[in-house]
Order: sequence, then structure tokens, then C-alpha cells
Amino acid sequence: MRAGSGKVAVAICMAMAAPGAAPGAAAAQTAPAVSAAAPQAAQAQPIPPRVKQALDRMGTALRALTAFELRADLTTEDVLETGQKLQGSSLLTMDVRQPDRLLITVDSARKQRSIYYDGRKLTVFGPKTGYYASFDAPPTIREMLRIATDRYGLETPLADLFEWGTPDFPVDRIEEALYAGWDRIGTRSCDHYAFRQEGADWQLWIDQAESALPCKLVIVNTDDPAQPQTTVVLDWTTGKRFTDAQFTFAPPAGSHQITFGQVDPGAAKGGRQ
Repeated sequence: MRAGSGKVAVAICMAMAAPGAAPGAAAAQTAPAVSAAAPQAAQAQPIPPRVKQALDRMGTALRALTAFELRADLTTEDVLETGQKLQGSSLLTMDVRQPDRLLITVDSARKQRSIYYDGRKLTVFGPKTGYYASFDAPPTIREMLRIATDRYGLETPLADLFEWGTPDFPVDRIEEALYAGWDRIGTRSCDHYAFRQEGADWQLWIDQAESALPCKLVIVNTDDPAQPQTTVVLDWTTGKRFTDAQFTFAPPAGSHQITFGQVDPGAAKGGRQ
């Protein structure tokens, strides 16, 4: 599961991409003596330098975090057969201690879910049903998340936060990017950016403060004619102190263990963004 919508994961994955570009028309008019270098200099830039610098700064800030709590207010849209849209809300809380501790809770009127990772094992627990499932996991969060997706088909909410600013991002998905100006998210002053790519229009707000952390994300699914939207407002608390016990799952009385099913390796690989 990812943050309310598959489009959220796609857009977050693209946030640090720096796609290649096509040569501009000016290259054809360059004198022969410099024609070999001209096409490279005249390439179109889907991501303007100002936007790329902001994304790089945000990625660096995320990679520098060692222990933090993230609270995310999610608003998603379901589209009825009549075309009317219904919004649903949920609260996600993520406690992280790099490189090997993670606790995620998701709470909404429809679903409650807890995900524990203690550096050795990942466990998913449904408080309402009392069922839980575990698997032996690699010793880092990033490795664990890849195994969870590729082997078990488990899409962890906001998993892409752990890859922003790393070399693992695709580089050719963003088609348009622009700086949309200054905006306020709660009490934070943020820079607002807008992006377009196949299947999604999305917007990102980055805190103007030294933290340079993302404040808000809005995704529109343009593959769906109704264009449902997902909105995520992010609130960060850095420098948190956690104990090992907070990330270790202890089965409550009356709970029942079940087994994770594994996905077809070819299908998982093909579905990964």
C-alpha cells in the first residue's frame, strides 16, 4: 500500500528525476566550427534549473535525517459510477530511526494498519481483525522495502521517502516542471512547484526554511477520465529519540498469525516504477 493512491508513489518517485532532453532548433543554425557541441548546449530542459536545485536540496535534507516522526494527513477521492467524487481521510504516522527501524500506523474510518520493522523482521498487523503476518527482512529500511514490494507485493505508505535524492530514481518521466510561487501551508512558508508526466499531474510544496522538507503533495490521476485527486499534508518532527521496543511487534492476546503470499517475480518486476 502507498499513500492513498498508486499515483502518489509514482509522483514521489519522479520528484528527483532529471530527464534527458531533445536538441533545440538553434543548434541547426550554429557555425560548423562548433556544431558538434551546439546540440548538447541547446537541449530543452523539462526541469528548469531553479526547480532542479530545489529538488536536489530537498533530497539532501531527507537523506540527512537520522531519526524523525512524520505525520501525514491524506485525503483521497473515490469516483462513483455517476461521476460524483467522494473524499476519504486518513492519518498516517511514521516513526523512523535510520538505518534499521521503522513503525508506520494508518488510521481511517475504513482501515487501521500497523507496520513494524525492527531490523530483522517486518510485521503487518490489522488491529480491527487481529490478524498479522511477518517475514524475515534485510538489515536496512531501503533493502526491506524493496523485498516487501518485489517479493510480497506489499506497497508501504510513502516508501519513496527513503529513495528521494539517491541514484535509484528514474530519469526520463517528467515532461514539464515549473515554479508556481510562494504559498503558505499551515504556519510554514513554502515554495510551490508543479509537474506533469504521463498519467499524473502533481504539485509539491517545499519548506523555505533551512529544513527544506516537503510540506504538501497533490496528485491528479490523469489516466482516469474523472481525474481523482490525492492530497498529502506532511508534518515533520526531527531529532526524535526512540527505544528498540517501539519498533518490535508483540502479538496481542487473541491475535492470529497468517502467512504472507509471495508474488510472481516477473509481475513484481514489471510493476515497479
